[in-house]
Amino acid sequence: MIMTKKLLFIFPLICTIIGLSSCNSDTPDKPDTNTETIPASELTKDDLLGTWEIYNSEKQVIKVKEDGSESAYPNFRSVDYDGFINKFYIDSKGVYTFENSNVLDELIDKGTYDVKDGLITMNVTRHNGRDTSFVNTETISIFYKNKEAFTVFKYFTVDGYKIRDGRSMRNIEKAPNIHPNMEKVDVKGKYSSLLGKWEVYDYQLLANGVYDATYSKETLAKLKGNTYTFNDEGSGKTSVNIDFRDPDNDGVRITGKYPVKIVDDIVYYFVDNAVDTLGNYVPTAPFLWVTDWKKRTDSSTNKEFDSFVSFNKFRTDARPDIIYEMRRFLRRID
Repeated sequence: MIMTKKLLFIFPLICTIIGLSSCNSDTPDKPDTNTETIPASELTKDDLLGTWEIYNSEKQVIKVKEDGSESAYPNFRSVDYDGFINKFYIDSKGVYTFENSNVLDELIDKGTYDVKDGLITMNVTRHNGRDTSFVNTETISIFYKNKEAFTVFKYFTVDGYKIRDGRSMRNIEKAPNIHPNMEKVDVKGKYSSLLGKWEVYDYQLLANGVYDATYSKETLAKLKGNTYTFNDEGSGKTSVNIDFRDPDNDGVRITGKYPVKIVDDIVYYFVDNAVDTLGNYVPTAPFLWVTDWKKRTDSSTNKEFDSFVSFNKFRTDARPDIIYEMRRFLRRID
């Protein structure tokens, strides 16, 4: 089985893991907000002023058939943009300005904006380090009255598909830890429970919920023994030592110590020296996302051990009707 290109469509407005509970529980965390909302049609550009962080992304893919009928594929949470920042402010000349940046605080887009009839119109003047000029419009779906969070959607078509790209953002100056209407587990608050060395001991791939035993076994043989060691660097800084080979990405090898950024249940580690099997540098932005961490029992020894599951879902361009689900099981070994 070969999986190549992930189905990924850029969302201009905001285009710019490890989910843990405790060592003994997988009870998720669900910080919420006041659910009272403002009708999108009543919003103005002043309502968006502030710094907003993406905490949830979802993508719906709809196949448009030759006869004009449509078939919607299931959507799911995508974590590729968690932690990206969208800032709306009034500059020194009194101009309403927006900036979008990634988790490394690198500027992606900048320009002016307006809000009218539930639409955000962005006149982009700077994109990926270059001057430019184009316009994006996004639809506001939900905006909480306390101005703690809001959700926007982008609609477009690509090669016979309709795409509905959605992002939810929270105001990090008012409510930096909320994620309304969704359950997560609190990594940032429980990071000390993760400190130490962990190794991959199992792997599962599911396609639309069906376990692929052959591919899972072959991949486990390549992954088994890969390790992550999480460190507390003090002053609120964290890092991870990694010895890892990625069988799903041309055998890319990642070794060394890297800084870490935690966004809810996502742990990003920033790698600048990943190489493929030929020794060529490969740009990469790896992360871990775990949905389950608890005590498990070794069937051969009947002893309990700490374990979590690094989780991810994706589609490919070749088969957008299939949702692939990867599960990497890690256990503490120190």
